[in-house]
Amino acid sequence: MSDIKLFSLTSGKAAEMRGMASDLEKPLQTLIEGNLEPLLGVRFLATEYSTGKTHSGRIDTLGLDENNSPVILEYKRSSGENVINQGLFYLDWLMDHKAEFEHLVRKQIDTTAAESVEWSSPRVICVAANFTKYDEHAVQQISRNIELIRYRQFGSEFLLLELVNSGAGKPASTTKPIKATAKTETAYGISALATANQETRDLFSSLEGFVLSLGDDVQRKDLKLYTAFKRIRNFVTVEFYKDKVLLHVSLNPDDVELVEGFTRDVRTIGHWGTGDLEVWVRNSFDLERAKPLIQQAFDGGQVRAEGEWTEEAVLQTIEEKRGLDEANTAKQLIEWSKTHAQKINWGKGSNDGSFCPVFELGDEYPFIPFRVYTYGSVEILFNRMSVRQNAPFDAPEKRLELLRQLNEIPGINLSTDGINRRPSIPLGLLVNPQALGKFIEIVQSVVKEVKKNS
Repeated sequence: MSDIKLFSLTSGKAAEMRGMASDLEKPLQTLIEGNLEPLLGVRFLATEYSTGKTHSGRIDTLGLDENNSPVILEYKRSSGENVINQGLFYLDWLMDHKAEFEHLVRKQIDTTAAESVEWSSPRVICVAANFTKYDEHAVQQISRNIELIRYRQFGSEFLLLELVNSGAGKPASTTKPIKATAKTETAYGISALATANQETRDLFSSLEGFVLSLGDDVQRKDLKLYTAFKRIRNFVTVEFYKDKVLLHVSLNPDDVELVEGFTRDVRTIGHWGTGDLEVWVRNSFDLERAKPLIQQAFDGGQVRAEGEWTEEAVLQTIEEKRGLDEANTAKQLIEWSKTHAQKINWGKGSNDGSFCPVFELGDEYPFIPFRVYTYGSVEILFNRMSVRQNAPFDAPEKRLELLRQLNEIPGINLSTDGINRRPSIPLGLLVNPQALGKFIEIVQSVVKEVKKNS
């Protein structure tokens, strides 16, 4: 039996809500089919689909999931019914009738989806009020993608779905060959990891360890074009390049403070993985700042309450994520900003906090030399300096001179193409007092020149 309980809170008093399971299979099926995509990430194809005279059965629901894998859903009113065997029976039928299924996808969705069906990982989802311990054990012994989902309905407003157990699935063996494309830098799927450099393989190993540690219900699925980590639905997908990995995280980009070269909103840009937030991971520093985003997606996209961050919240978060030394370094940059800048701008990111000193120089476009983030990054805002209001640093040679000065600080190695962007340096490189002093000295010199020309 499930030990999950739901309570209503009224005036600080908790009252348990009694969950119910339908005695009839059809009302449950109708409810889930009407909300298949938001509940399970599955696109609806057909209901009560006939398997023909030979198999003489009807599949409760057929669908196509977010990874383009075929999905069979079976709903049962009693835990005593042999739902697993029935699902396996229909799965064998499905694998023998690929053309029929692809025709259905073409008819219900489109030709592109039909040509992209992921036959290496078909799924069976069994939905029931409860499952026995024998059901759960059987799923672990069967080399098929079978997922057991327990449900409870609380009144007419709440439906609880709980992933009880899932099988590991067969290794991919029916993958179609991939046609060559213009995207030649990347290989495809998990096999591409073998062509990556050692640092990238180590990055994925660390990434996988972190993601799997988030919960016992996390599943890894290796597909043709990417590897997906999921619970009931994907929360992050991974694509492999020779010297980096690309993540697509299931978060609303509007709830994240986007960082150039690290995160990007891809809602209107075609991409392979699922998730609207693109995250590039090139090194261990990128991985550390990606972890909070992955955690947030795992938690269901919960975000911090709206509003500006405060000094206390920023320093506390840096200490929690990066340690006391980096928090103290950020504190010194805040104190310097209070003394020299007209004001401090506190970020409004729902996941990551930030601050930057703002110099009002009598123009509508203030001068902002850097921004510090709670995940331990200091952005140098060369892109803002390139406008005429921030002369003389609107000249590329002046920004290049500034970049070279920063690169004299031990550990900093900014690329010269960064003078038109917002390159980042790890906050940890400024923990050393001499390094921090040199950084502040450089920034003060820049501010002095801009003030002189304003």
